[in-house]
Amino acid sequence: MVDIIDKPNILPNLKKINDFYLFENIIYVSADFGISEYRIDDLEFGDTFFIGNNGTQLTVNETVVFENYIYAATESGIRRALANNPNLIDYQQWETSSAANFTEIDVVGNKLYTVTTSRRLFEHNFPTFTLKEIFLNKILNVTSNNNNLVVTTEKITKITDSDYTEIGNFLASNYEGAKFSNGIISQENEVFIGTKGFLTSGQEGYGVLKSTLSTNCLLYTSDAADDLLCV
Repeated sequence: MVDIIDKPNILPNLKKINDFYLFENIIYVSADFGISEYRIDDLEFGDTFFIGNNGTQLTVNETVVFENYIYAATESGIRRALANNPNLIDYQQWETSSAANFTEIDVVGNKLYTVTTSRRLFEHNFPTFTLKEIFLNKILNVTSNNNNLVVTTEKITKITDSDYTEIGNFLASNYEGAKFSNGIISQENEVFIGTKGFLTSGQEGYGVLKSTLSTNCLLYTSDAADDLLCV
């Protein structure tokens, strides 16, 4: 599908896609220009929403649907509109809270969590925010699985429940030269952590590390597949 590439009213440098979010039969495509709908039943694009002030193009980093609203984490605040609004192409239908640069937004249970470029993680109850934590390092990725929130920086992968109570914390410092890149938790409560960074041996990272919430061990799943570290 080349519709975004071929759009003449979007500058080439604004056509970067940042995220996909599936809700019912629509994939919401978050991009540097706004949000595009892709209708999976029809295999074609629908409307495109330019939700910046006065209908301008605005970088949208991630989109979710929560309690009947579409929420967009943008470079200029959290913006939302009713998901069943037939006039979402009208920028005036979108409300705004805050003016920060938000990089992530995720639903965990009945809570909405957002992340800013200033390493802050908030619980969001539009239009108010509750600060939950300020991380020492840039937040690289946030995912939600099994009503858990997984937050990854280069130094740690932290796992919490929907109330932001910590249930797991893995440290990159236990693996000389490694840096974490992403983390997820499976349906079986297995934790997988991607790594990067050149080791003194010349090996790039440790591949993917594997653990469970019931242990404090990380298992190498790359070339050193039989090594197990308990920390």
